[in-house]
Amino acid sequence: MAYGWVPSQCYNGDLVSTYNAYNMSPWAFDKNLTKPASEQVLMAGERRILYTDLRFHQEHCFYTWHNLLHSVEHQRPLIHNLSASTEHRHHCKGLFLHGEAPTGPVVPAFFHCVAKKEPFMLREHMYVEK
Repeated sequence: MAYGWVPSQCYNGDLVSTYNAYNMSPWAFDKNLTKPASEQVLMAGERRILYTDLRFHQEHCFYTWHNLLHSVEHQRPLIHNLSASTEHRHHCKGLFLHGEAPTGPVVPAFFHCVAKKEPFMLREHMYVEK
């Protein structure tokens, strides 16, 4: 769900296998999505510019948040930089709360691993009974 290469040290194969970017959204060589791109083209990552619809961007944001939470829950020491990015979380917030849909292309990237900083804890219960 991150269109690019993620190092094995922070690649979460179990989580990635629950998402299929190609089946959830159309992919194309043009902004109007009239020139379809095959799954092979998408997976090869050889095209520098591809376009897709809003649904992919929504699922992509859910994935990065899911990846962050999964990393915390399973005490993984490393996470890829996009899931750890404050800027990307603000982008996703804008997408969901204000309908700020991305208009540009999706381009492949080379991601890197970052260490989670302490404290990085999840509460067992969000609400405490009195």
